[in-house]
Amino acid sequence: MKDVDDYGQSRNERLIRAFAEQFQPALRVCQTLKINNLQADDGWTCSIWNSEHSIGVTAVVHGPGLLHAFVEASGESDPDDAAKVGKAMAAALFGALGNGW
Repeated sequence: MKDVDDYGQSRNERLIRAFAEQFQPALRVCQTLKINNLQADDGWTCSIWNSEHSIGVTAVVHGPGLLHAFVEASGESDPDDAAKVGKAMAAALFGALGNGW
């Protein structure tokens, strides 16, 4: 049986909502039945994508509170675009965490 609070939210839903609320505005949370095409026990996800900069964040939580969050970037297959993707990733990671992460 899932650990459900007074509002009907499972522990995993509370975990993903705590993650999603760190963004302004908060990310939309959705329940998911599968992750990587495998059955997800009490699975939840949220994500955001900026198409102008081709960068985003996706997070999933499933099973016994397993939270996985990913920074994603995409680009065309040329060196200039690859450099833009690398620059976006570096800014996303090191801009927030600093170079000593």
